[in-house]
Amino acid sequence: MKVSRRWCPQAAWASAGSISRSGLVHRIFWAVCFALVLGVAGSVQAQRVCRFPDYSAVDVLREESRLNAVAVSPDGQTCVTVGDRGVILRSADRGQTWALVESSTRARLDDVTVVSPDLWVAVGGFDDPVTGISRGVVLRSTDGGRSWARGIDGDLPRLGQVKFDAARRCLVADGRFSFADLTDRFESYDGGRQWQGAAAKAPEVQRALPPAAKAPIVDGPADGVARASVTITGRHGDHGSVEQIAVGDHGRIWRRRVPSTAGETADGTIPDDDATAAGAWQAVRGDARRTAILVVTTDRIQTPWRLIASEVLQSGQRTAVLWWDQDSSGRASNATERTADLDRFHDAVVQMGGVGVDYQPAAQPSDSADDVSHPEWINTWLRRHRPAVLVIDRRMSRSVRQAWLHAAVKAQVQRVVDYQYGTSGDTLMHAGALYPRLGVVAGDLQNDAWMTLGPDAAISAGTSGELNHLALRWLYDARGSVVPGESIASGLPLSSGYRIAAGLPTASRRDVQIAQARIGLTRKVEALLGLSETGDGDGASVPSGRQSMQGTLKQQLDALVSQFDSDDRLAVLWRLYRRATDALERSGPIRPVDPSESQRILLEQIASRFQSQSVGQWAALRSKVLAASQERSMLAATSLPAFLTETSDDRPRHSVEVVRSSPFQTDSVHPSEAQPVDPSIGGIDSPFQVERTRLKGKATLGTLGQFGEAVFPGARAGDVSAPSSKEPGAVDLQWEFHPWRLWLKRPGGCLDTDAHSDTSTESENMDAAIAGAPEPVLGGDSLSPGLQRLAMADRTNGWGELLTRATMVAPVAVTPTRPWLDGRLDDACWREATETRREGVRYRFASDDEFLFVAVVCGEATKIDAGGSAPVQASVSTGSADSAKRRDHDLSQRSHLELRLDVDGDLTTAYQIAMTADRHTFDGVDGMSGWQPTWFYASEADDSGVTFEIAIRRNDLQRDGETTDVWFAQVRWSQPGASHRDRLLPQPTDWVRLRWPVQ
Repeated sequence: MKVSRRWCPQAAWASAGSISRSGLVHRIFWAVCFALVLGVAGSVQAQRVCRFPDYSAVDVLREESRLNAVAVSPDGQTCVTVGDRGVILRSADRGQTWALVESSTRARLDDVTVVSPDLWVAVGGFDDPVTGISRGVVLRSTDGGRSWARGIDGDLPRLGQVKFDAARRCLVADGRFSFADLTDRFESYDGGRQWQGAAAKAPEVQRALPPAAKAPIVDGPADGVARASVTITGRHGDHGSVEQIAVGDHGRIWRRRVPSTAGETADGTIPDDDATAAGAWQAVRGDARRTAILVVTTDRIQTPWRLIASEVLQSGQRTAVLWWDQDSSGRASNATERTADLDRFHDAVVQMGGVGVDYQPAAQPSDSADDVSHPEWINTWLRRHRPAVLVIDRRMSRSVRQAWLHAAVKAQVQRVVDYQYGTSGDTLMHAGALYPRLGVVAGDLQNDAWMTLGPDAAISAGTSGELNHLALRWLYDARGSVVPGESIASGLPLSSGYRIAAGLPTASRRDVQIAQARIGLTRKVEALLGLSETGDGDGASVPSGRQSMQGTLKQQLDALVSQFDSDDRLAVLWRLYRRATDALERSGPIRPVDPSESQRILLEQIASRFQSQSVGQWAALRSKVLAASQERSMLAATSLPAFLTETSDDRPRHSVEVVRSSPFQTDSVHPSEAQPVDPSIGGIDSPFQVERTRLKGKATLGTLGQFGEAVFPGARAGDVSAPSSKEPGAVDLQWEFHPWRLWLKRPGGCLDTDAHSDTSTESENMDAAIAGAPEPVLGGDSLSPGLQRLAMADRTNGWGELLTRATMVAPVAVTPTRPWLDGRLDDACWREATETRREGVRYRFASDDEFLFVAVVCGEATKIDAGGSAPVQASVSTGSADSAKRRDHDLSQRSHLELRLDVDGDLTTAYQIAMTADRHTFDGVDGMSGWQPTWFYASEADDSGVTFEIAIRRNDLQRDGETTDVWFAQVRWSQPGASHRDRLLPQPTDWVRLRWPVQ
């Protein structure tokens, strides 16, 4: 028996169309011929299927899902509305009564339009788990909305809007950007069966994306949240009056009669100034349904996932989420990325059984401690949802929390609770808790949500140990006392409209037993890889999972993973991969298995087991990138042994002698002179050390040195022989044309040896297109046809700019004289260097034969004490009592400057150098602290910010024989608590390319 959780959030291939019993042989013959013809043409379309877990109760919750759009036939008689979980409702009596129609999909449907009385088209989509690659869904009805079938949508991205262009006799759909078509607009000339990218020649073609979670309409019903509306003309040509239909949350639908004099806006809604002339809204469906619990969160990852799932799926309380985005000003610079984040967040909440997500940008002005608009926003959302219980994020500022509490009491909310991940609260919800009605462990629910949130959240949630406990604290109760129970609404006199009426499925006794067995098997796999959070103290013993098994680590893992049900394996492997990634970036007990080895084997497992999914294709590519990475190679060659760097156990420690002499001493500091040394910090003298008389004011000088010449063995660099990521006759164009993949496989790229595996579609018919492309940064001979095509596109979400010479380039100035490192940019080399500005940070690069110099001015760091004038000297200290002497500090709770250098151009792995203005530092590779380079820095603070001057020895960045001219850099100022984990799929806007002078 397979140990199963009964589901894993995957998208599986399914063939387009079906074959009936009659004429089976002939249908198979023509299907094969059709597939061969399409294969010759370049690709074969196949449909992706959106799957939900069994515990999500999609079939039960579909009929009361959020409705996102509504359309009406030309005669006004037939109405169709679509929404989450693939719900489609149809009315044949002008919206008075509605019936549920089978849609054959569980994906979210965002829009619907009518072409003729018989032909209707609905669009939507979903995102792949982990990678976040979007998939489009197109549904067609040829019988007036009575039945629906999928169009040929296998190559489309997620779609958000569809309209019929009567003048051109075609359907036009807007959605996510497609790298295969280089556009976010698509057209169909055959009623929605087949689609093609719209030519991106005119600016009006490339419009902004529609909002992800549709905002409530301006003039909606007073007792609910409406998302869309449509106007019906008078019956039988009677234009004396018209009617309006609105649809919204909980599957609710309203109607009202509107005088014909009321003006209509372009989207079918009634403006505020005409609302008084309209009749009152009357609910015709779901009248009593209300939001029982409103959760207000500031962070997608630290949303109370287990609470949402418990309240909806176990207690039956209707629950909605509001994303109170306090970081909206610095989030995504373009609407596309922000829209994608919101789409995935909404999907994850729906997966947990929730109503969905609303979005409120709530960034505070930089010149004001409190935003005066907060009370207005808070009252608006409470008025729209009218919840019985309010749950707010404890990480909000105290003033905002107080504003929510006061507004909730005034709005007659019956209970207010706040939450925070940790152990401080009135009630704790542990990740290891088993939900008996669902047959699922709370931690698995959280893991599923993180996977749905997409690439950045999937890996940023790696520090899952910090999120084991969810603490709830009661702030207000209208009854005066809290009645304990399974729900945070226990004891409240709630009407039936707050609860889900239909019966939710309950796990059987066998389901619970399977879930318990799965917990034990998961622990065995964790022990095998040395990733258990609990152990015998030093973690050095052989885990029990390996004592009773034979074979290599890979073979043992393969055998254990095979015991899980096939629908569970991706979730298990991804959770383990996050744990291994987290272990690489954190100090702790010496593990029986090197986390980098565990990471490598897990990537291989994901790549081999999920070849046809984007996560498997990503894992295969990631494995090759890590094996070819120059930064990881340098890390393996220069890392100190574990017994010298670990700080969490009680083993005997060995000191490391720091070289204190420098071959480049200045005249003011003689090598034989005894220099004053801070007893808490070791170090070396800087070849850029200035005269002592110049070290005045707030200048701080930091020096970090290479610790010896020994080379220690590192992680194995074996490559993964990734199987073909394509199923027979199917090409995933959204992955094949992803810019990261094309970049790695370009001529001269780190995976150039695999360039022959690219599909022929990449180079087909490109000659004419390349002729008109802008001149790329790297030169035409360094770009593949696919990248040349990308470089000439008007909008490519930053990739085109990164490939062209225009904006995303930072020149490196060659200097004959080295700068004085004093935190003042008054040296000749900085006057000659070109300044680059990105997100409040200004920086310049210069270089000589031995060092790379970086000057950074952080304008956002205006309230930081740069420390005293004593020179900073660094050394390695491994004893727990000597934490002040450590070279690598935890800077997560400090404001600091972070510099990342990608010297092999893979946009994946990078050197990381970070420092504060008060002499705390970190250097590593992708968060791993084993890299020990020689580098120096100085800082000086004033009213305009903090200025850093940095010098890094180039031999510590690239070894002989590993030189490359394609370097990328990332410079940013990080605030306390900010998370900057590596992205699974790189974002070009994060990087600038360093342009070295032509020799």
